[in-house]
This record gives sequence, C-alpha cells and structure tokens, in this order.
Amino acid sequence: MRAGIWIAYGVLVLGPGCEVEPASCLSNISVDLTSTVAHGYNTAVRGMSGQVNAPWACSGGGSAQITGTVTPTASSTTFNLTFDFAACADTTTSSALVLTGRLTDQSTFSTSTGDVTAKIAHADALTIVGDEVGCNASPIDATCVVDLFVSGGTTSGAICGLDF
Repeated sequence: MRAGIWIAYGVLVLGPGCEVEPASCLSNISVDLTSTVAHGYNTAVRGMSGQVNAPWACSGGGSAQITGTVTPTASSTTFNLTFDFAACADTTTSSALVLTGRLTDQSTFSTSTGDVTAKIAHADALTIVGDEVGCNASPIDATCVVDLFVSGGTTSGAICGLDF
C-alpha cells in the first residue's frame, strides 16, 4: 500500500502508520515547486514577451504546457503563466517529485539580480507523487490545493490545507 499525505487534527501525517510530517516537509515541497516553475520558465519561455504558449519537456520525464503572458521592462519581468503538468519530473530540484495538474503562477523578478520580488502561485488540485527531502512519506501521493506567496524574500502559503 502506498503512503499518502493526510491531514489529521491539524498536523501533516502519512498513512497507514499515521506518522507526523516535520514542518520542513511542506517548506521543501514549496521550494521544489517554485524551482520547477522557474526551470520551466527559464527553459521554455525566457526571452519571450506578450502572449506565450510553449511546450516544456521536463528534465526527468513528462511535460508541461506553459501558457499566459510575459511582460519585460528595463528593471524587471512579470509573468502570469499557467503550467499544465503531465507527469512532470524536474531533476534540477532536490526531490523526486512528479507533478500532474494545473498550477497558475504570477511572478515578478529583478532582471539585474534574478531575485523574485513577488509571487502568487495556486493550484486547485495538483497531484504530487514521489519522494521529498525532509518528508517521512515515502512516496508522497497526494492531490492538494496549493497556495504559495513570496514577498520581500519571505515565502509562505499552504499545501494540502496546512500553512507554512
């Protein structure tokens, strides 16, 4: 039987042993989701402006279709993109996660430093399968609402209903 992420009494647990997940688990998943989006942008969309519709062959297999808008200025680039993941595994991250589902991402980053100055990412039902550093679930197998926010270098949000 595969272990999955469950929510019980407000803490992250995995089935069937109901082991509590450490807080670092959600943080690590959020970092890897953010890195996957950045890698998809850099590989398939970077350099484009206006309306985009680009396929991305994920580095570890699977794919994503990336659609939306990219607006570059002299000092920053803003994008409002939708990533339609199909068993996408990004081997540039520290995890072995495979993503399936739709994630929208609105980001602004500095063109001089590359630092993200603002990010809002959301998925109604992102399927996350695989192993993540810092998580007890092995493998993770969950379909979750995902909300990620970056502002001033601070990342926050919720995955599977739990805040980080």
